[in-house]
Amino acid sequence: MKLKDSVIITEVAGEYMLVEVENESGTAFHGIIKLNETANFMAEAMRGGISEEALADKVMEEYDVTDREKVLSDIRSLAEKLRDVNLLED
Repeated sequence: MKLKDSVIITEVAGEYMLVEVENESGTAFHGIIKLNETANFMAEAMRGGISEEALADKVMEEYDVTDREKVLSDIRSLAEKLRDVNLLED
């Protein structure tokens, strides 16, 4: 999973937001996706490309979580939302 290069993640007043600034077709997703702290951590890891399994390892280590299936479910949920608005490369 990899975020498209046209996607930026920013923090405004303590809120994390994901925005597409431009894409190859000249059209961009016209919206903002608000992220909680964990989703922001996952999105940042997706910038360079990462597998679900490797991302699960990172999340579990960062947040001291032991329920791998829950972490994978959360990763898949975020990835699905990003795919739905065409912000994720596979």
